[in-house]
Amino acid sequence: MSELWKQLVQQSSLAASVHDIYQAVSQNKIVTLHLDTAAGILSPSLQIPAPFYVADLPPEEAKRVRGLWLTTANDFLSQDALDEPGFLDRNFGLLLMEDEKKIIAELQADGDPSTLPMIEFVRISKPTMSFHQVGQSNVLSLSQVRKFAQHFIFWRRAIAIPPLHARDTYIVSPNCDLSRLPEASAEWQRAYPMAPPLANFLSDMSVCPRPYKTFCPNKIHRPQYLHMLAWLMRGGWVTQLCTFAYVVVWPEIIYQVDYEMEAEELEGPTPSTSPHSAGATSSVSPMTTAVPPRSHHHLSRVMEDGEDGHDDDKTGATLSPANALRPDMDYDCVWVNTDKLVVVVGQAQAT
Repeated sequence: MSELWKQLVQQSSLAASVHDIYQAVSQNKIVTLHLDTAAGILSPSLQIPAPFYVADLPPEEAKRVRGLWLTTANDFLSQDALDEPGFLDRNFGLLLMEDEKKIIAELQADGDPSTLPMIEFVRISKPTMSFHQVGQSNVLSLSQVRKFAQHFIFWRRAIAIPPLHARDTYIVSPNCDLSRLPEASAEWQRAYPMAPPLANFLSDMSVCPRPYKTFCPNKIHRPQYLHMLAWLMRGGWVTQLCTFAYVVVWPEIIYQVDYEMEAEELEGPTPSTSPHSAGATSSVSPMTTAVPPRSHHHLSRVMEDGEDGHDDDKTGATLSPANALRPDMDYDCVWVNTDKLVVVVGQAQAT
């Protein structure tokens, strides 16, 4: 049977093409076909879509996912957020997986006029810019930005990441492939000859999590260091350290708010709440009776803004019953108020 197969591959171009397609797809590669049809030459591409990130640290024997971007940023998105393009536009940007000049040269070699907007998209998009910011360039619309971003992501030329920022915190990824360190070190040295060696730079980032800007000597070198950070993200060497928070409201409070709102709708405007009543300057909100106002001094400790209005740490509070605290978790701060609600501030490692 093996001899017959070899003869088929040698004598039949169709069999040879099927063989090449199978070998490439089975090795997780992209295959491009050239079909001579009556309408002209068609060049469709085939692939099995591969994930570009993992949410959990894979087992040691899973070598195929070693080196992928480790992040939980996508897992924290609800379906409502995914269905809202504006949310993705503001919170995600594009990171090209290959050199920008190489991608532009390939698009220009195509000769198709429809690729001109894609070339402009590649030139404008930066890993430090969100899709919304790219769409504000007056060159491309937001719909074009989304369309081109999906195209590049599907064909493995880019990935969607939270925009890189110097005030964010990045650490060495536990999923990085250290077997590629010698080869990556040589590429790093060629790309950034004035930068510290890759092994030393990763070692510094492993000491203690701190804002990325502290690794930069001064503001003049900050753009170059952000470019270096994009290189590290592209290779899966680093990941972003974020703080996530949950706000849990007791069902009794939700029921009370719904009840008050429904009662207010049935009763209609009253002299004390109607804007047309004499001397009326404000209306009573149903939330006023459902949730008594409290001072914010105890919550101000958990929200600290960074410079220029940017939050260094996306810190928040969790409201939950007192008996919901888990003994196997460490909490940074805990407050208990008179309603037997616990305000918990904790940190989780993610990107």
